[in-house]
Amino acid sequence: LSGGSYRNIKRDLLYNVPVVREDDTGFLALLSLRFGYEMIQGNVAAAMDALRRLESLFDELPALSRTEVACDLVYAYCVLEPDPEHAEKFMTEAANGMGTCAYYRAIAAYSALQGELTEATFSRAQVAADGETIVGIRELEKELLTRIPNSF
Repeated sequence: LSGGSYRNIKRDLLYNVPVVREDDTGFLALLSLRFGYEMIQGNVAAAMDALRRLESLFDELPALSRTEVACDLVYAYCVLEPDPEHAEKFMTEAANGMGTCAYYRAIAAYSALQGELTEATFSRAQVAADGETIVGIRELEKELLTRIPNSF
């Protein structure tokens, strides 16, 4: 994704793969890639399927992955399938990602769900997304931000 886009990935590359063990980091990466791919394709249901699968493995995730997944889950439970209790459940872990693009996105989404989103909070998330050096990740982050309700 460093020079490309989720839009250019062939679906078969993410779904027609050999069996990968759940405890393999490759499986976690595959689920994360599926989430991004499906969001860019506009298939929120399939994106949520990938995230729910990651959620089911949450306690076994390595610390770094757990923080990133927590940010994605906060976002998802604030924007894609609003559920304040589920979003709150992952806020503490998401805070470990403070300073990352995913963290700023999660905070913007959580603030919007609470009816407290400020232009400054949303702008911080936009600046972080613009600063992503990996082209595909930058594209995904910008797409995710477009789904956060705001009046700016």
